Amino acid sequence: MNRIWCASLLCLSVFALNLSASDGAAATTDATANAGAAAASGTKKTVSAKDIEELRKRIAEQEQQIEKLQESLSSQRDLLETTVRAISAAGTTAPSGDARLVNAGGVSPMIAPASRAAQPSAPIEEAPLSLKIGDTYITPVGFMDLTFVDRTTNVGSGIGTNFGSIPLGNAATSNLNDSLLSAQNSRIGARFDALWKDTKILGYWESDFLGNQPTNILVTSNGATFRLRLFYIDVQKHGFEVTGGQTWSLMTPGRTGISPLPGDIFYSQDVDTNYQVGLTWARQAGFRLAYHAGKILHFAVAAENPQQYIGGSSGGGTSVLPSNLNSALGAEFDSGATSYAAPAVRPDLIAKAAVDLGILHSELVGISSAAKTYVPPATTSSGSVSYTTAGGGISFNNVLKIANRFSIIETATYGQGIGRYFFGQGPDYVVNSNGRATNVKAAGGIVGAELGLTKSTVLYGYWGQDYFGRSEVWDPKAKTYVGYGYPGSSTGNNRAIEEVTFGLQQTLWKDPHYGALSIFGQYSYLLRDPWYFAVGVPSQATSNMLFLDLRYTLPGQAPKLK
Repeated sequence: MNRIWCASLLCLSVFALNLSASDGAAATTDATANAGAAAASGTKKTVSAKDIEELRKRIAEQEQQIEKLQESLSSQRDLLETTVRAISAAGTTAPSGDARLVNAGGVSPMIAPASRAAQPSAPIEEAPLSLKIGDTYITPVGFMDLTFVDRTTNVGSGIGTNFGSIPLGNAATSNLNDSLLSAQNSRIGARFDALWKDTKILGYWESDFLGNQPTNILVTSNGATFRLRLFYIDVQKHGFEVTGGQTWSLMTPGRTGISPLPGDIFYSQDVDTNYQVGLTWARQAGFRLAYHAGKILHFAVAAENPQQYIGGSSGGGTSVLPSNLNSALGAEFDSGATSYAAPAVRPDLIAKAAVDLGILHSELVGISSAAKTYVPPATTSSGSVSYTTAGGGISFNNVLKIANRFSIIETATYGQGIGRYFFGQGPDYVVNSNGRATNVKAAGGIVGAELGLTKSTVLYGYWGQDYFGRSEVWDPKAKTYVGYGYPGSSTGNNRAIEEVTFGLQQTLWKDPHYGALSIFGQYSYLLRDPWYFAVGVPSQATSNMLFLDLRYTLPGQAPKLK
């Protein structure tokens, strides 16, 4: 409506300017024509004092008209500049961190920030660091972090906890507490926003320093490794949205709609960089197609990077292959240390439907996976053979917003062959003695609450659990059981892992032009139950963890209750 009013005012002003100019030009033309006619007639005419006075009056009137035209031209120029600024201000919005713009056509992760030059004299409060290059707006995202973690046991990891390797009470590491200071969780990135006709285009990049670390990282220089977290392009038009690149998996629970932006995704408020036990998540390459049917219904399908995963916790959680197939099929599965060597028959296919009903966000997710094995002829009596095993699962997630800053969260996932989506704490498959892969059952979920006492203070608490089923395989060559959770298996073959977490987030100061300074605190209690433990060995492993964090966030990226 603002655009139409401003455009109409501009048209009327220009019409008035043209009309005034035409009247002045006509008067001057008439005087010139009369003088020319007199000259052409060749007649002599006596010029009287009255004629001279009349001429002076006309000249004075024309001078007044010229002054009025100049004043009118100046006012029209001022009106034109004011109108252009008003149109620019009415049609653009500056981004703020991971927030999203909700438009009349549905939920959109795309934002076209406003240029400083196109705004009125008032400062831009939402995105002071946004830059405009050509028709693209670039907004830096990220923060500088210092994290302290203290654990009552040595779990053998950095600031990100390896939940499945909490040592049992008889181990030396269970009697050694572990304290660590690190800046690895510091994050840097940028978002790129552009609008082409009625198509919104977003590019998003985010990295941290939690990559594969050198063995001597803590000796002198503490040279943490830079790594990729998110890197994708997102295009939206008329409710349709296409996303390609490395994103949060569609299996990750959402907070609102269906979106690849971190602010719209639930991965807890935890300081722990491996988040919360019970969370189903991944950050991996994929292609996604979504449709937003207004502000209430959202649908999406995705094809994401697969893995034939038999790994588990670093404390020996890998499923064991039959001895006659270990050398032949070992390279066909990812044990957590295989990198790109393991094959994959097809991408994981994921579908999600989400509903936003004001105070309730609810979503249903389904996944289909597959594994294929090839058994060489030397290992069988019937020649070479191949097998394909299908897996899959279902997830039901809800966020209930009881009050403005009070939410209750629930996530629940069950499946077979999807263990790696529970932070890889359990395997997807075991392998039978004939070479066929068999799915391992997996389940997990979180129940929690988040409360914003004020705009600067957030309290949260979660309980989460992962469960991995037992899958025994008879090894005819070794005359024993193998697989996962079999009698005599490693204590890293976990049946269940639980975590209870309480946390606080406090913003000390915040300014839209200078960023924000915040402190975070988290306490977690971990409990791990292996499938098998020897006589005299504790049946459970526990650990207490305390996290403290000091964070400076770039302007426009201040911590808030998501």
